[in-house]
Amino acid sequence: MNILVLAPHPFTRNRGTPIAVRMLVTALSEQGHRVDLLTYPEGGDVSIPNVTVIRVRKTFGISGIPIGFSWKKVFYDSLLFFRMLALLRRNRYDIVHAGEESAFLASIGKILYKTPYVYDMDSSIPNQIIEKYPDLRVTHRILRRIERTMIGRSIHVIAVCESLAKIARDWKTENRVDLLEDVPLFDSREEAKSLGIAEALGIRGAVVMYVGNLEIYQGIDLLLESFRIAHARDDRHHLVIVGGEEKDIARYAAMAGRLEIGGHVHLLGPKPVEDLPKYLAEADILVSPRTRGENTPMKIYSYMFSGKPILATRLATHTQVLNDSNAVLADPVPEPFANALCGLLADEGTREALGSRAVRDVEEKYSFQAYKKKLACIYGAISKDLGITTRGIS
Repeated sequence: MNILVLAPHPFTRNRGTPIAVRMLVTALSEQGHRVDLLTYPEGGDVSIPNVTVIRVRKTFGISGIPIGFSWKKVFYDSLLFFRMLALLRRNRYDIVHAGEESAFLASIGKILYKTPYVYDMDSSIPNQIIEKYPDLRVTHRILRRIERTMIGRSIHVIAVCESLAKIARDWKTENRVDLLEDVPLFDSREEAKSLGIAEALGIRGAVVMYVGNLEIYQGIDLLLESFRIAHARDDRHHLVIVGGEEKDIARYAAMAGRLEIGGHVHLLGPKPVEDLPKYLAEADILVSPRTRGENTPMKIYSYMFSGKPILATRLATHTQVLNDSNAVLADPVPEPFANALCGLLADEGTREALGSRAVRDVEEKYSFQAYKKKLACIYGAISKDLGITTRGIS
């Protein structure tokens, strides 16, 4: 098939959605499809067979497009829209694969050029905007209507977790909504060569590690407050945080100082995604203190692959994948989260058992091979609906 993928974000970047898109186009390429990827001007270069990256032009010097809703994003989405129309007019695409808000753009393209689209649903946009900007709650009804339009006009919805699939199924028939979880491009145990973080930082206890961006919804405030409680009970252990923008790193470094745990909290900043296995190998416990959201964080799958014990908040964002047999789940409140952390720190046997079970679960359900198999089935069904004979699908 000839596919136009819309990626309304910097591509590629070492964070969830861009990594997920890279995984998507890599799998589509391996399955014999030809892909044009339309994206923002920012991001690193990438070379994938049968994939052409097309960028809208950087305009008025506007750069530094943040995660989530912003006026910079709205501006570049408008440029993305007009470039999409030009591509649809010039090329014959079998389908448009639209992620995030670009599904709304694709719905207009469908009206103008009759090109069907798949809605790659990795979040509920109304919920995401309202969580970040509560003052926009008055627009919730309008945002819901837009979401319904994106779902309703699509030929197929691909949801990254069950809670999003349920939203889509409210507006589509069951057989037109598929679940396709985001998973890493690689097994995070591969090439897990030691970086010597504990030695370099003088850590004589355990390394508690968080990996990911430092947006408010990730619960870093909860993590630091919980670690303060755990630190007061046993001061041997250290918290290592990998990822984040400079402004967020500065904010949380200052918070750690106020909580008097600054000497035991290390914010290492962003690292190449290819080095993720090396950092996970340094951890004794991996944490995901997320307090908001519906989709499962991509890092959870890498956490599971690492074989290290996981501590996460007992919220749907985690419990769609994690359970009491492969992780420790705690309420998103400092005292319970700290108690769960202290319990793991004190019980090495439980840590080993949880890590082993997580590896078994992720290998069975969430490997990249499993992802490619599911994607091939989905695109096989789409091809059948469109009356297209596909070749090279595996």
